[in-house]
Amino acid sequence: MSWTRPLPRALAVLLALLCATPAVPAFDKVLLKDGRLIEGKLLDSDDAAYVLLRLAGVDIPINQELVDKTFVEDLEDYVPKNDKEEQYLKKGWVLFEGRWMSRTRRESELNKRKKEEKDAIDRARKEQRWGNAKELETSHFEIKSNCPQEILDDYAGRLEDYYDNFMDHWSIKLSPSMKKEKKKFFLYRNYEDFLTITESSPGVQGFFNWVLGELHLYHKNEEPEYSVSVLYHEGNHLLTHLIDPNFRYPTWMNEGMAEYYGSAQVDESGEFLVGGLQYGRIATLMTDREKGNEIPLQEVLTIEQSGYSGRHYAYGWSFVHFLMETPEYAGAFRKFFAKLPENRDVERKVVSGATRIAGKEYSIVLTEPDLDSVLDVLEKTLGRSIAELEREWREFTAQAYGDLSATAYFRAARLARGFGDVTEESVSNAFEYYEKAVDLGVTLSACYAEYAEMLREGGTAGLRVRPPDIPRAWEMIQKAIEYDPINPYHYLEAGHILLVESEVQELDQALAMAETARALAPRDFLVRTLSDLLVAEIEPARERMHRAAEEVARRAELDERVWIVQPAYVDGETVPDQIPDLTTKDVLELIEAGVISQGDWVFQTFRYADPDTGELLDPVEKWDKEWVAVEEVPDFADAIAAAG
Repeated sequence: MSWTRPLPRALAVLLALLCATPAVPAFDKVLLKDGRLIEGKLLDSDDAAYVLLRLAGVDIPINQELVDKTFVEDLEDYVPKNDKEEQYLKKGWVLFEGRWMSRTRRESELNKRKKEEKDAIDRARKEQRWGNAKELETSHFEIKSNCPQEILDDYAGRLEDYYDNFMDHWSIKLSPSMKKEKKKFFLYRNYEDFLTITESSPGVQGFFNWVLGELHLYHKNEEPEYSVSVLYHEGNHLLTHLIDPNFRYPTWMNEGMAEYYGSAQVDESGEFLVGGLQYGRIATLMTDREKGNEIPLQEVLTIEQSGYSGRHYAYGWSFVHFLMETPEYAGAFRKFFAKLPENRDVERKVVSGATRIAGKEYSIVLTEPDLDSVLDVLEKTLGRSIAELEREWREFTAQAYGDLSATAYFRAARLARGFGDVTEESVSNAFEYYEKAVDLGVTLSACYAEYAEMLREGGTAGLRVRPPDIPRAWEMIQKAIEYDPINPYHYLEAGHILLVESEVQELDQALAMAETARALAPRDFLVRTLSDLLVAEIEPARERMHRAAEEVARRAELDERVWIVQPAYVDGETVPDQIPDLTTKDVLELIEAGVISQGDWVFQTFRYADPDTGELLDPVEKWDKEWVAVEEVPDFADAIAAAG
């Protein structure tokens, strides 16, 4: 869960520093309301709204609203509350989850817990293999999943409620044979399983296979609300398919309606609410408007599925949203949508063919409407031409959406980086959207964590559009942790950032971040796996760092470069004397002594000779060719920065 309340300043400082601390005995415990039992050392908190717990690498403030119970079991500084507790202490007894007992009994209980935890992890590992996936049959679906049972049950309940609401709202009547046929729903425990088992391309977030009648989704453990929105989007494709399984809706209607339902919410009374704004899509529309790059509505309404890009999704959703939310058009459009497969005024053709799925060939017979004919009938149904509708729709978008919030830009960034048609332009837009969200004070930890990952990689999905910015990534992941200090995935990202060779590299601290992630989710198999992978990278990184340090030392020892320094001056003043014939070590010492400072200029005069001909080699570096500011030379940059 991502909290929107920032930490008090006194506690936030602890996170900003994230100092690597020696491991402490994990005597104390915090039991969270979500069932997690976190072991560490409870500390005094300056804010009564937070419990302060020390783990391997960080002191974590935990919001009291998330805490069920705390157990103080570290008796080093414990003051007995009464005579009975004093007698227990004299006997050498210890506290364990609120009860006094002998050390032997506690050790026995701890060993029992360790075995239970190992058995639970082994069970989870076994259950999470797709071959051992659970199967669940509901009123309308056959479900297979390798998620934990409670997650599977939640999705099953949501999908059944969605089915009932959609069928009732659109007055869909199924044939007896279709009523008997249950659709298949496959739910994967994480994105890696989804991509591997379905053989989907990176960027695909879920899909409905209309040939087999199968819905395929994955559970995003660190952000379940996102997975629910994908369920409502892709589930809409399944439900629309049931209107007439042999009819292929125009792409703008099919995807536009799926996005319309993708923002659905269920209120406290269980009512299904649709028609919410898709702020990420709105950001795309506004960006196109600002750049004078808007797509004509006619193009959106007549483009085939193969050409339907992320930008078209924004336009298709917005136009459907306009029609569904405008009283003058809503009723007529709903009827037009529901009855389109049987609308005799729409020209259509029957398309037959075959497709191969998982090595098996399936024949296909579909009815496809003529897209121009669909628009002709739509115009007659609504009493407006497409040009008139476009003018009204664009006026609607200018008035209904308002200024974009920080959250809207976050959603836009996620869309820009998360689709299969990721391009350099979309990734660059994602950077821009994340930065705008941060500038506007976004309070969602996921935004800072995702931005940190992009900054660390310089892009996303293997597409790098700018150099990595590790210091900025470190700044962003600290903000993510500040807003959600008990999210184990944030510490895993922090560990990866600390692995990269940069000014913030700290390998011992990276290890502490991996241990902290495990401590926050001791029974989460995915967290344990990702933590193990992070730890496996630390020693190779340490070896690389060691070799780099040796190379720096070797180069320093063999450094034959000769420098001239020209102290900075202002035009019209007397030009200060140059300082010639300096070794690299000399320059560094003069920087430390304050003789050379930022703004002074340097030029390197030594030239290496060709070993075969003896001729001097051409200069390579900029400072071998011309005067440069001393801080531009990597050998001197850190010393200049340290000198202030």
